[in-house]
Amino acid sequence: MAAYRLPQGTEEEKARREAAIQHALAGAAAVPLRVARASIRALELAQAVAEQGNTNTLTDAGSAAHMARAAVECAGLNVRTNAANMTDQETVRAWLAELADLRRRAAELEAAVAQTVTERGHLPS
Repeated sequence: MAAYRLPQGTEEEKARREAAIQHALAGAAAVPLRVARASIRALELAQAVAEQGNTNTLTDAGSAAHMARAAVECAGLNVRTNAANMTDQETVRAWLAELADLRRRAAELEAAVAQTVTERGHLPS
């Protein structure tokens, strides 16, 4: 937010302000991208617990999968918001491509965990 408050009276100030804004946007997107990546790891661990863990932990694995998928989606909202204001379209394309892959992978993992929980727990569908 500090970058948006920089002076913009001269062309030099405008350029400095815009560069600061772009730098801030890139930093603001980096954190949620890391969160999304870490959430994929959490989904992988939930899958391992669902497949190999004690059956008493099945609901924990299922709950973890749902929360990790939600974390990917929430992080994605932040990435997309920052991307909308970026001028570096190459960076935006890279962010959005990675995000699409993370979202796809999260959906797959969540579904796999849910199926395993249902099957191993002998739950009705």
